Amino acid sequence: MATSETNSARTDMWRRTARGMGAVAVIFSLVVGVLLTADWMRAGQAQTVRSDQLGALLARARQAPDSTTVALAREMDRVARHAYFSSVAFRDAGVWMLVSGLLIAVGCLHVAARLGRRIEDPRRFATTDQARADREARVAMLVAGAGGLAALAAWALGSMSSAPPPPAPLPAASTGAVTAAAPAAVLSAGSNAHAVAVFQWNGFRGPRCGVAPGSNAPVAWDGTSGTGVLWRVALAKTGISSPVLWGGTVFLTVADETNREVVAYSAVTGVERWRHGVADGGQGEAVPSTSPDTGLGAATPACDESGVYAVFGTGDLVAYSHDGKLLWQVYLRRPANSYGHASSLWVEGGKICVQYDQSENGRVLVIDAKSGKTIWEQPRTQGPSWSSPVVVAGAAGRPMLLVNGAGVLTAFDLADGNALWEVEGVSGEVAPSPAFWNGRIMVANASARMVCYELAAKPVQVWEYTEALPDVSSPVAADGLIFLALSSGQIACVDAKDGRELWKHDYSAGFYASPIVSGSRVYALDREGTMRIFAAERAFREIASCPLGDAADATPALVDGRIYIRTRGALWCLGAR
Repeated sequence: MATSETNSARTDMWRRTARGMGAVAVIFSLVVGVLLTADWMRAGQAQTVRSDQLGALLARARQAPDSTTVALAREMDRVARHAYFSSVAFRDAGVWMLVSGLLIAVGCLHVAARLGRRIEDPRRFATTDQARADREARVAMLVAGAGGLAALAAWALGSMSSAPPPPAPLPAASTGAVTAAAPAAVLSAGSNAHAVAVFQWNGFRGPRCGVAPGSNAPVAWDGTSGTGVLWRVALAKTGISSPVLWGGTVFLTVADETNREVVAYSAVTGVERWRHGVADGGQGEAVPSTSPDTGLGAATPACDESGVYAVFGTGDLVAYSHDGKLLWQVYLRRPANSYGHASSLWVEGGKICVQYDQSENGRVLVIDAKSGKTIWEQPRTQGPSWSSPVVVAGAAGRPMLLVNGAGVLTAFDLADGNALWEVEGVSGEVAPSPAFWNGRIMVANASARMVCYELAAKPVQVWEYTEALPDVSSPVAADGLIFLALSSGQIACVDAKDGRELWKHDYSAGFYASPIVSGSRVYALDREGTMRIFAAERAFREIASCPLGDAADATPALVDGRIYIRTRGALWCLGAR
C-alpha cells in the first residue's frame, strides 16, 4: 500500500512539473510572439534599409551635395543599416525561440496528459491536499515564468541597444594643390597573376587581396603642411573607386549623374595624360538612384598589360588601352539594388571577372579582355551584394573564381564557368570581399559572422568568429593574422589558424577603406582621411597616424615606396622625395 501511494505521489509530482513547464513555455512563446509582432509592425518586413526620410535626404544630397547634407545622409544611412541588421538578427533569433517554446509546451503538456490518464486510489483522497498542491504548482509556474520573461527582456534590450558610436564629423575637403618634381624609378612591367609579386596595383586591394607586393611604404606625411606629399591633383567629380596602377600610369574613375569618365595620370608627376567620357549604354532609361556614399563611380577599375577596364553604376563596362584608345564597351543593363553598384572588377589571364549581384537579373560573368565578348555567364539569385570577386589557385593550381554573396560563397572554374562548389557564407547585405591566406578563404559581414574555410574539392569549415565584424571594408590576412576595420572606428585582429580574437583597438573615426598590409605594417585609412599605421603583430602597437585633412572612403594603392590615395576632393601621391 505504501509503495502504491509513493508511486502515485511521485506521478502527481511529475505531472504537476510537466504541466507547469508547459504553461511557462506557453507564456514564453506568447511573449516572444508579441515581441516579434511588435518588431514587424515597427520596422515592416525588413526587406530594405531605406525610409522615406532617408530617400528624401539622398535626393537632396544629389541635387546639392554640400558637406553637411552628405554627412547627415551618411549618418542616417549608417543608422538605418544598423537598425535593419538588428531587426533581422532579432527576428531570426525570435523565430527559433518561438518554435522551441511551442515544441517544449506541446511536449510537456502531452507528458502531463499522459501521466493524468489513471484511476485514482480512493484511499488517497483523504490524505492528499490537492488544493495545496495546485497552489504550489501555480506559484512554481509564476516564478519560472517571471524568470523567463526577465531573461527575455534583458536579451531583447541588449540586442536593441548595441548601436555603434556615430562617426566623428567630416572635415571640409581641401582645395589646395601640391606639386612634386622629384622623379621616381619607372615601374617595371610584369605578370598580374595572383601569386606573383609585382610592382603594379591592378585592381581593388591590389594583386594579393590587400597584401602589398613591397614592404617599403612610407610612414610619415601630413596633408595640411605638405610633408611627405609628392603631388596632389584636385578632382572635379566625386567617386569612391580606388586608384589602380600599371606601367607608371594611375587610372581612376569619376562619375556623376550626367557624365562618367576614366582618367589617366602620370604616377611620377600627377600630370593628366588622358580623360575619356563613357557613353551611356542605357539611353532613354533613367539613371539609377544611389546613396551619396556609393554614387555611380564606386567600383574600382582593373588593369593589365593590355589596358584598363571600368564598370559604372549605370551598367556600362568599358575598356581602354594604356594610351587612351577605346577598345570596346558592353552594356550590362541597369543594376537593381538599394545603394548602387559597387562590386569591383578582377582581371586574370586576359579575363575580366564581373560580379553583378542584383535584385533581378543577377549574374556573374567572365569577359574576354581583348574583345569584350562574354566567355561564360552564370545566373545569380541570391539578391544584391556589393562584394568583389577574387581569383585563387584551385585544385592542381587551376584558377578558381570565388564570389561572395548573400548567404553563400561560390567557386567557379575560371576557364569554363563550371560551378565547383558552394558553401554557407555570411548573411545580410554583403559588402566586404573575401580574404585569402595559406589555402584558406575568409568571408565576413556585420551582424553575421566571419567564417574560414580550408580550400579543397569540398571545402571544410575551420572556424567562425562573431565579434568585431565589418559592414563595408574587407578583411585582410597575412602571416597568420586577420585584420578587420569597422565603420564604428574599431580595429580587430584575429588568429587566422583558429579564429581567436587577439586584440581590439578603438579609433575616433570609422573605416570604409579596406586595410592594406605592407611588410610588417598595416595601413588603415579612416573616413576623415587619417592613415592609422600599426604593427602586424599579435598585440596592438601603433606606429603612426598620418592626416590628409580630406575625407576618404577609397582603399589606397601601395606601389614601390609610394601610396596613392583618392579622397573626396583629390588624388594624392605620398612618399619620400
